[in-house]
Amino acid sequence: PARAGRGINVMVFPDSNRAELSSGVVSEYVANPFLIDGRKSDLRLYVALLSLDPLRGFLHRNGYVRFAALPYSLADLSPQST
Repeated sequence: PARAGRGINVMVFPDSNRAELSSGVVSEYVANPFLIDGRKSDLRLYVALLSLDPLRGFLHRNGYVRFAALPYSLADLSPQST
């Protein structure tokens, strides 16, 4: 992402007030994440939906997986500075 992400231009909407956008990234907080070797991970998949009923779309083959640099812990919830 541009400028390495960092939450720039990120908009958060509660479920009751979702914006009607034509494109974007959908993300949901997971309270009890699946850990791999004690670290959080995420998948970035690129999908183009053509239709919802019937469900039709394309999955791009260049997705990726990221792993957290530090083990997951609820002990310190303060943001990490770089």
